[in-house]
Amino acid sequence: DFECLTNIPENLNIEKHDNKKFHVKAYPNPFNDNLKIELETKDNYKITIYDLKGRILYDNNYYSTDLIELDLKQLDNGYYIVSVKSNTNLANIKVVKQK
Repeated sequence: DFECLTNIPENLNIEKHDNKKFHVKAYPNPFNDNLKIELETKDNYKITIYDLKGRILYDNNYYSTDLIELDLKQLDNGYYIVSVKSNTNLANIKVVKQK
């Protein structure tokens, strides 16, 4: 039920950034325990995962990479926002965890 997506706090920006230089792919979506984030270029990235109440559930920096594999077994089933930030770009991706 996607109805719960309307309850996202205003301070949690989930807009899609239409920057053609910043291509981010998160898969599989929905995911079970592991989520991969594929980026077009090797760079330094900060990955933050929020629940729909805006709480930070995961926050980590990655250096000189274009593929990030996240072990998210600890997350409950549900909807999440994955924020991928580089020095110059930001992308927010809606993902679903389900078993």
